[in-house]
Amino acid sequence: MRRFRELGFEYSKRVYGLKENHPRWKVCVSNANNYFGMALTNMYSKRFFDEDQKQKALDMLMDIKEAFENMIGELDWMDATTRARAHRKLQAMRLWVGYPDWIHDPKKLDKHYENFTVVEYNLLKTILGLTGLEVKTSLNALRKKPDKNRWVTSGTTANAYYSVILNSVTIPAGILYPPFYGNGLESINYGAMGAIMGHELTHGFDDQGRRYNEEGVLRQWWSDETLKHYSAKVECIIKQYDNYSVPELGHNFTVNGFNTQGENIADNGGLREAYRAYSKLRKRRPTQQIALPGLVDYSQDQLFFLGYANVWCGNQTLGAYKTNLVENVHAPNRFRVIGTLSNNEDFAKAWQCPRGSPMNPVHKCVLW
Repeated sequence: MRRFRELGFEYSKRVYGLKENHPRWKVCVSNANNYFGMALTNMYSKRFFDEDQKQKALDMLMDIKEAFENMIGELDWMDATTRARAHRKLQAMRLWVGYPDWIHDPKKLDKHYENFTVVEYNLLKTILGLTGLEVKTSLNALRKKPDKNRWVTSGTTANAYYSVILNSVTIPAGILYPPFYGNGLESINYGAMGAIMGHELTHGFDDQGRRYNEEGVLRQWWSDETLKHYSAKVECIIKQYDNYSVPELGHNFTVNGFNTQGENIADNGGLREAYRAYSKLRKRRPTQQIALPGLVDYSQDQLFFLGYANVWCGNQTLGAYKTNLVENVHAPNRFRVIGTLSNNEDFAKAWQCPRGSPMNPVHKCVLW
């Protein structure tokens, strides 16, 4: 097993410019979470996440969904029949937050792991066996009707997901912590976690998600006229991101707007949904303006957009940057911020960006 790890590190050094290997404890924890994530979710949820937190996050997700519902109703490029089908798909989405309801039932948890085998003192055989079981389970499910109540990940995952087949959005407990959530102010929470939730909802209507109906079946449910308008708006987003260059990688390195269109559509729509949901929250629950130390000079609207931008702060080697630029369906983080905010009229108003400036262009790409 050590030789495999050494080869993996050598590959990472050459491709990504990695300087040192991941600490052994991190590798072990990652392996445990990958193969026994639901068991860890059982322990994690009991110690770090409770029903109140779960309900509060679900309330936020419902706010975002309602905002999206209203936005669909206002679209001027969608005909009535397609609009009704879009509403139907959004209403049919299954929303999963925190962890599965069955996670604290010992019998169901044992059932989940009934075919798992751990070969004591032999990590390689254990991983090969578990990987084989994973493949076999996946192949056996090929001709079966999808389990619409299935979670696509464990509750310990710090990520969020939309499944086109299940038409479900999953927000695990692992992501419901700072910098994504629990940041002290709802303005920052909605800008950060709210935009992520909106991002996943919007994936049901991006360049790939739109091809599936409310039951997760590949069907053409758009009218030809509406699809023509939709395609023109998507082309605007593709061209916008195509024009972002990355000079630190050398000449001719630009974002691939076509490859990243789905994520860019989701980013742009998700942020607009989250802002609308936050605006409604403020009207519903008017409270005295609360400030955080060091942030007293910013308005709540400004903090909303700061919360969004802060989510995408990060650092990576030039090797990883180049590889992601070529292979990843996500635009580099800084362009997920610049591209999305420069298309957002509410951002320009909050920060008083002059019309025609880089962050408030006259022509904006707006889809959802």
